[in-house]
Amino acid sequence: MILTKAIKPQKNKFRFFLLTAVTVLILISSCEKRDFVKVMKVTTDAASNITPTTATVSGNIIDIGSGITAYGHCWAQSPAPIVDYLSKTQKGSRSSTGGFSSSLTGLSSGTKYYVRAYAANSTGTAYGNIISFKTPWPFGTITDVRDGKTYKTVKIGNQWWMAKNLNIGKHVQSINTGEFHFDMFDNDTIEKYCYDNNEAYCDTFGGLYEWHEMMQYDNIEGIQGICPNDWHIPTDEEWKILEMELGMSQEEANNTGFRGTDQGTQLKIGGTSGFDVLLAGVRGSNSGNLLKIGSSGYFWSSTKLTGGRRLTLSSSQVNRDHYFTPNGFSVRCIKD
Repeated sequence: MILTKAIKPQKNKFRFFLLTAVTVLILISSCEKRDFVKVMKVTTDAASNITPTTATVSGNIIDIGSGITAYGHCWAQSPAPIVDYLSKTQKGSRSSTGGFSSSLTGLSSGTKYYVRAYAANSTGTAYGNIISFKTPWPFGTITDVRDGKTYKTVKIGNQWWMAKNLNIGKHVQSINTGEFHFDMFDNDTIEKYCYDNNEAYCDTFGGLYEWHEMMQYDNIEGIQGICPNDWHIPTDEEWKILEMELGMSQEEANNTGFRGTDQGTQLKIGGTSGFDVLLAGVRGSNSGNLLKIGSSGYFWSSTKLTGGRRLTLSSSQVNRDHYFTPNGFSVRCIKD
């Protein structure tokens, strides 16, 4: 009886050590499986050579683990692209660390893309950090045969716009009378104001035009007005289409005052739209003063009521309002 009692604790002790050893082995095995994928390390570097439909993206393999059977980049318009998507490059096996690059093709213009590098083997896939870029809109040029001036153009959505303020016509002085008045007249000559009554400003910022002069003394929406052949003065609705293409909602577009989110920023010089608005100021209708260059840019539409647009240095939005026709505003033409 005494011998039996002495043996039982020894058996229990043996079972405890055996159970502990098995548990440790399982944990070690589990950790090894998890670490196997982790040791494949890859980073995503910046995008370059971005065009409306293509881009180049770089990556760097930091650690190959026990070998890589496939690597490259995957991309999507959603923030977390994975290799299950069709949009990816696949470069095959690799046994060394170092940099690599991928050519992304078949992209859509004016679209934000998310990209990350990846490396894979039979155990799983390791991803790099996510980067993003936005493809530009297509560009072109037009030469105005009336005076030989060339304008950059940009296609935003399905619309081709001039990407520079129109500068056509004979410079006339804006006279500061302190009263509401016109300084342009229906005389078969296109007339323009230049800021500070200095034509050098028109060369950079374009001309400023009264509404009736721009329309060539007609009231038809979408008329050619002072635009080159095959181009016309945009309607209020065409301005809305532009704004909505850049992310403004229909409800916001229909409002007056400052609307939208960052559409003004996108439209200004250096913005992602390529519309490249320079804030050319305004010729005030109440006095004839030339004001606000560098702080505000005003644009007509061929819709007489509630069709004008204003962009400012201090706001990321776009203002839509009714403006008096003797004001001198900038003009952007849109292709027929």
